[in-house]
Amino acid sequence: MLTSVIIPVWNGEAVLAECLRAVFTHAGEHGLEVICVDNASIDGSAALIRSQFPEVKLLPQPVNLGFAGGVNVGMAAASGEVFVLLNQDCLVAPGWLDGLHATLREQANCGIVGAVLEDANGAINHAGAFITRPLGYGRHRTETPSERCSG
Repeated sequence: MLTSVIIPVWNGEAVLAECLRAVFTHAGEHGLEVICVDNASIDGSAALIRSQFPEVKLLPQPVNLGFAGGVNVGMAAASGEVFVLLNQDCLVAPGWLDGLHATLREQANCGIVGAVLEDANGAINHAGAFITRPLGYGRHRTETPSERCSG
């Protein structure tokens, strides 16, 4: 199953190399395409991708489309059966794609999967989200399901 990792980029030269190295290092046996959508960066982001990661599909944009606009451009160009939308400063860990693919196999009705995101100190920044009603605002969770269920 081909996984398309889509990374919107905006002035990310300081963090991109580490992010992309982690994605490729921890891909495991999974087929992978990586797409970076450069949102009109004015630093060396695009040059870094071209020189250090020629295997990345780079899609330069004339204006900053933001995260949502960037991922929409990336998804339109993607070939994968699974899309991963990743921030340019994220560092994935070993086994990250194994867990993603296992969840999708085990939960056949699942259309979207989220991850627990930790900062450099191990504190949870994001553990899923929910939509509030009636206005439909998204709210981030900052505890894992096991922490929510424990006393």
